[in-house]
Amino acid sequence: EATRLKPPEPTTFNGHLAQCTYFTVDAVCGGYCGFAGEMSFVSLLITDDQGTLLCGDESLTVKTGESYFLPANSSRYTLSDTVKALVTTLSGDYQDILSAGFIVFIILKNLQECR
Repeated sequence: EATRLKPPEPTTFNGHLAQCTYFTVDAVCGGYCGFAGEMSFVSLLITDDQGTLLCGDESLTVKTGESYFLPANSSRYTLSDTVKALVTTLSGDYQDILSAGFIVFIILKNLQECR
């Protein structure tokens, strides 16, 4: 692609900020309510402000630059009114989800070993 010296074709990513075979990324603003169901984890990257993340019976104070991982089946979660975040979830068919989930497991395992 880079050797063609031509800009990439524009894409809408089906209304998402970005999307590929394995992942979908959305930019969300405060007051956002989402769901971590059985088919996908949710990764949250807080991009602006500080506030509260509610998930189940837990409440966490979150701020710019922090990242949170909600495992599959974590149920409904909510970001307070002023928080902006990038929300990453799995996309694709069931086989792709299993493969990507395994890759995420390996990455997280390696991160824990580095600490």
